[in-house]
Amino acid sequence: MEQKKVGKKLVELENATIFITGVAGFIGANLAGRLLKQVEDIEIVGIDNMNNYYDVQLKEYRLEKLAENKKFLLLSSQPQQLLSHRAL
Repeated sequence: MEQKKVGKKLVELENATIFITGVAGFIGANLAGRLLKQVEDIEIVGIDNMNNYYDVQLKEYRLEKLAENKKFLLLSSQPQQLLSHRAL
């Protein structure tokens, strides 16, 4: 059982679904990749606005690598698109 200490409390990550914003960035991509490798039965849902603050091709490469894992889902590269899909 994989647990991580958060403050004074342990958080169980097995069988969890984790939402990561900025998943194409350095921190987000590395966090997602590490969780996918180290935690059993975890699912990662990611989102990133793919701005051009730095190399977009690098961000696309990171997303391609994450997408090789069937437990990774990229909802949208444009967060505003999610708002248009809300249930009525």
